[in-house]
Amino acid sequence: MSSVSVMDTLSFTVLSVIFIPFLLFFLSIVLLAYIGKTVGVQQIYVDFLVKVFEVSTIDSKKIVHG
Repeated sequence: MSSVSVMDTLSFTVLSVIFIPFLLFFLSIVLLAYIGKTVGVQQIYVDFLVKVFEVSTIDSKKIVHG
């Protein structure tokens, strides 16, 4: 029997599939920021926050006014 268990292999595979693309994405954003370019991540984040606050405002008005 091998010293590497199935869980070790599975966890390594899952981490590789998740970690490597995230690391490449992060490094590309850092590199682009370093040379003064942008990918629009900040605008996407701001748009997301605006939508969250709009929904929470609508929901809170429904609760207050019944």
